[in-house]
Amino acid sequence: MRRILINLRTRLLDRLTVRRLLFVIIPIATVLALYTYLHQRSTDVAIQIIGDVATAFSALLIVFELRNSKKEKKVEYLVELNNYFHGNEILMNVYRMLELENYNKEGASNFVDLDVCDFAAYSSFYENIAFMVENGSTSIGDIDSLFGYRFFSMMHCPYIQETLILPTSSSWQKLFELYEKWINYREKLYSDGKHYGMKTIRYENRYTRRYLKEKMYMYDRGYRYQVIGNQQMAGKTIQFRTLAFPDITAMFNLQNLAMPKELSSAEFFPLQRSEAIESMHKDCCIGAFDQEKLVGFCVLIPDDGTKRNLSIATKQNKVKHSQTLTFDFIIVHPEYRRQGLHTAFIHHAISFAKSVNATTILAATSANNEASLQSFLSFGFKVLKKDVKLYNGRSRVLLEYTI
Repeated sequence: MRRILINLRTRLLDRLTVRRLLFVIIPIATVLALYTYLHQRSTDVAIQIIGDVATAFSALLIVFELRNSKKEKKVEYLVELNNYFHGNEILMNVYRMLELENYNKEGASNFVDLDVCDFAAYSSFYENIAFMVENGSTSIGDIDSLFGYRFFSMMHCPYIQETLILPTSSSWQKLFELYEKWINYREKLYSDGKHYGMKTIRYENRYTRRYLKEKMYMYDRGYRYQVIGNQQMAGKTIQFRTLAFPDITAMFNLQNLAMPKELSSAEFFPLQRSEAIESMHKDCCIGAFDQEKLVGFCVLIPDDGTKRNLSIATKQNKVKHSQTLTFDFIIVHPEYRRQGLHTAFIHHAISFAKSVNATTILAATSANNEASLQSFLSFGFKVLKKDVKLYNGRSRVLLEYTI
């Protein structure tokens, strides 16, 4: 029935188009022929004009027929592709999990039984669409209404991002290229502000323009972490290791616990999810674990030539940014404070700085955060500036450590 309706609609549009042309071309041809006959008294010329117009009109009809036939086939193919999706048990099972997860803000419980091969089938469906868009056989506008919601449900699902896509991100290059075209289309389409909430599902988990423009997904560091070492603290064995993409949820759960939202933004500027993803690709993220529980982490940024480097952000001409490591972020579980975790992270930062040939470490902290400030000072950091404006104008103390 659906196919019949599509064919009927297409043919109706075709006939309306042809009818409009008839109403325009035939009167023009008649006027030209009449004018020629009245002024030149030449029936042959008038007939020739009418013949030429008829020939041109026939050619136009052929072009329109071919074009409309192509459109009809494209519409028919997209409908069949949509029917294939709904008729495929594996694809619908993954979609069902995604739908449940869209309203589950607590984690990945809906994906406990997700088979990796099932996800591969779901993602491959969209990789095929990416090839169709790339070679021009379809466009984002053609597929948006049919497949957009299901695509962004996958790409913006935290569990899918952290566990299945980002750890081997360079393998999903076609998905990211399709995503960039699609998100740009959506943002342009709904930029008038009248379609709030329609840009994409879970828009807060989108990949940033910078992430896509710089193709950070090609910085594929895999999914394996590196154990740095163990340390005894308050009778407990704390393991330090690099963090991986599957740790992102635990990182933000810890941040929300350690630094409640009601805390003044002047004192604490929270880490953003997009920043954490970028750092997983390009920087060094170190976590402290009490067995399997994340109790603290820090983010260390080698020079990348951007304002993420504190020597560039604060315009420190005396400090070469190419030889600077930025101690960007640190957070510790409330129950594990004053046990030496902050100092341990500084020690690991120095070791990492040496491994990347940095000669200076820069850190910034609030003047009111006495515990953090004293920890840096006691380790040998010196105050470089007492009031620098960072994080959208917030006042910070800038500290320097020379290796």
